[in-house]
Amino acid sequence: MALRLILAGALVFIPATTRADDVTTYSALTGRCTAVVTMDVVTDPTRCAKQVVNIEYPSGRTGFMFVLNQRGDATPTVFSFLGDGARQLHPNGDTAIQPIDHVYVTSEGSTDDLPAAGWCRITNPHQRTPARVSCSADSDRGRFAGEFIGDGTAPATSLLR
Repeated sequence: MALRLILAGALVFIPATTRADDVTTYSALTGRCTAVVTMDVVTDPTRCAKQVVNIEYPSGRTGFMFVLNQRGDATPTVFSFLGDGARQLHPNGDTAIQPIDHVYVTSEGSTDDLPAAGWCRITNPHQRTPARVSCSADSDRGRFAGEFIGDGTAPATSLLR
């Protein structure tokens, strides 16, 4: 059930210029958020879904999606960090640093595409130790950040067409 909600959120977050059938791979890492900031506002990390999703597009773009379940709202708020996967850095074999150039915010049925500057740092989720996803980016609407720690299990990965 939770994975379906995340997938639905993933498809909502996709910008209008990208069709859902362009998505090649998505990986959902299970765990918990430890920190969340949206538009310079620190948000209760317990509102974060128990999964963070990595989406890789055929174009080479890579995104990390966080889902916030707002109290009283029927639909979640989704914020995603997106960048060019070809620019990814690998300081060691178990860490990747993804430069971020856009943040997408989906709330109440509409998506805002915000040019941004930042990064996501990801540790290897296949090491049987809790992986970490740490993203931060600044936009004209403020700072966005998400800190997530996995539960030590490998991500559930699916191919979408």
